[in-house]
Amino acid sequence: DMEHVYCFNERFTSCQPQGDAVLNAWDVLLRETPGHHSPLVSNLITTSTLDYISGLLLEYETKGMQVWLLSYPEYTRLLSGLAHGFALFVFLPTTPLREYIQCLPDLMFFCSTF
Repeated sequence: DMEHVYCFNERFTSCQPQGDAVLNAWDVLLRETPGHHSPLVSNLITTSTLDYISGLLLEYETKGMQVWLLSYPEYTRLLSGLAHGFALFVFLPTTPLREYIQCLPDLMFFCSTF
């Protein structure tokens, strides 16, 4: 139900129940991220997920809209593709950030394109 999706980010940040079993499970899983990753990587994964929700809502609200700017589809793909989070999942949590952070933009592009 889109009604619950619209409230996901607000409910997540205020630690309120999501009102939907699947969204509740996703909320719980996302809150476990700090237990598996460093604080910075956990923050990046969390914000990527919240951006994904916003991207879904953007696609929903603009469905059928005529696209007149060529960069707009790329923007929506980056926002709603979880590219940032997926790129971070490529590396083990024990891998030092300095060993991979500079390749993150290329991985994000790859994740959002293929």
